[in-house]
Amino acid sequence: MGDGCGGEGTTALAGAIAPPLLAPCEIEAARRIGLPILTAYLVLMTEPHIKQSSERAWHLAVILLTTAVLVALVLAHLHRVNGPWYWRWSWRRLSFWLYPAMLVAAAPFVVAQLIYARGGSRRLAVACLAAASLTLELTALSFQPPTLLRRLPLIVQNTVITSYYTDAVILQEQKNISTWEWLYQYPDIVPLLHVHAKYKPPGLMLFYLGLVSIFGKGILAATIGGSVIALAAAAAVPLTYRMIDFYGNDSDAAFCGASYLALCPSLILFLPQFDQLYAALAPALLILYGLTVHRPHWRFSCAFGAVMALALFLSYIFLIFGLFFVVYWMVFLVDRGTRSALGAAARLALAAGTSIGLYVALWGITGFDPITTFQVIGRVQTIDLLPLIRPFPQHIFDDLLDLALGTGWISIILILLLFVSWGRGSFRRTGKHRLVQLAMLQILTIALAALLPGESARLWLPLIPLMIAPIGFELVRWPAPHRAAVYGCLWLLLIVICQNMVFIYMGPELDGPR
Repeated sequence: MGDGCGGEGTTALAGAIAPPLLAPCEIEAARRIGLPILTAYLVLMTEPHIKQSSERAWHLAVILLTTAVLVALVLAHLHRVNGPWYWRWSWRRLSFWLYPAMLVAAAPFVVAQLIYARGGSRRLAVACLAAASLTLELTALSFQPPTLLRRLPLIVQNTVITSYYTDAVILQEQKNISTWEWLYQYPDIVPLLHVHAKYKPPGLMLFYLGLVSIFGKGILAATIGGSVIALAAAAAVPLTYRMIDFYGNDSDAAFCGASYLALCPSLILFLPQFDQLYAALAPALLILYGLTVHRPHWRFSCAFGAVMALALFLSYIFLIFGLFFVVYWMVFLVDRGTRSALGAAARLALAAGTSIGLYVALWGITGFDPITTFQVIGRVQTIDLLPLIRPFPQHIFDDLLDLALGTGWISIILILLLFVSWGRGSFRRTGKHRLVQLAMLQILTIALAALLPGESARLWLPLIPLMIAPIGFELVRWPAPHRAAVYGCLWLLLIVICQNMVFIYMGPELDGPR
């Protein structure tokens, strides 16, 4: 019956898949029409671009489904979604007017994507991303009680939430002691400071002390201080773009990563806390470190040393990047050889000398003792951590979950997809592979060593720019409409988290019971 069209085998196949009530002529017609279509479909699905498109569709489906589930869980205020038993972000329910407001606030983000898609100025596009972060920060803040921007100075002036402003005002009122004198006595003053201030070097208090000295104590100085933090958080976006582009040599992946960071809940919702500033300082330090290693010029070494000295005058959290610095130099030794590595080591030694020299100069002028200060703060922090009951090793997993919350949860899926696509190639020696390897090593080491237990969505903000790197390298491989859908999912998660979780608790009279 079809000796030239496929023979008995194909006829049997058509008969097997056809309904048994079909007549023989209908079966033959189905064979003649259906088999070419089936064959063409199978051929198309084996084509690389079709397989890749189908794979991307599945990846997007996973992102969309995950987003839908998480939105539902957060809106339902499901237990443990907001944290483990020993530390939870409080639940609340803000007005649904937050959604259209945050849509308007995201307008610069949309403009950035249009500029990028049309091949416009990359600097302008990245600047629009930073502007989007700033507008989203201020809009999210304005919808939390007390509404509008009144919340900004109240958080700065709160003795528990930040406390740097509070202690700066107290010190400014002590007319019988100069700034240089209390810097000399700082190790003795540390245990007397309020909450967060006693865990930090004097840099953050000096920042507010300067504002209070210029503008006087009150709302103006507090508002200016909070606004500076908001601008610093927005600056984290272009700095992360530059960091990924420098190490990964891929400006498109850097733009995708910066786009993701611009919508991250942690970067947007912790205004005005200095952790947002750390998210900008961290990529700046990594860029300067990379320039010191790769470029044979003394000015990069001095700049790296000076910025590191400043960073450590604000917080000791930047010491965690010592792992990245050491391992990257070792990798550089393997990849570039002994001669290049020794030259990089000499430049890094110059950077270290610059940092030490600046602290020696500060000690000579004011008597400030950085080593004793570090030791005293370490002891105070160790004592105060004990009552927090961070159960080891359970909090390792919980810390990573909280970090996922701070990056919108879908970040984990994107990172896993990158490693699946790279496969064994994950351990290649290219710049982007090295950056991703070290980023994951840095984050997992901090988690396993329990160096920053609890509140990871906030405390791990300096690590989030590194975490963004693999996300950028994954998203750049996606079609533009799929990337837009991912950004849309992250935007929705940002708003749902803002509406239903309290990241900065100001007491039951404003935020309800904890």
